[in-house]
Amino acid sequence: SVHRLELENDIWFGSFETWEGEENAIVDQYYDLVTGLPVELRLIWDRALKRVFDFGYESGDTPGSFQSQLSQKSISKLKELRVSVTITISPANT
Repeated sequence: SVHRLELENDIWFGSFETWEGEENAIVDQYYDLVTGLPVELRLIWDRALKRVFDFGYESGDTPGSFQSQLSQKSISKLKELRVSVTITISPANT
């Protein structure tokens, strides 16, 4: 779904979300979407100044550790799409 799409100072900003829960499935979903774009839309993607995949998590209320792992296949797909990756951890009670 489109989270944000707006024009600021002649530059378009877009932010999109998925309800997919697993990181590698998210990468697969967006990879299929981007590589399936019509040529004219793919050119817009390729000319973007910045392409970031932001994986967001809520931190939870209990102590302990959490691990999230991207497969080598997913990393290759992200490289092919020329994206950077950000990890965002938010407090659970916001």
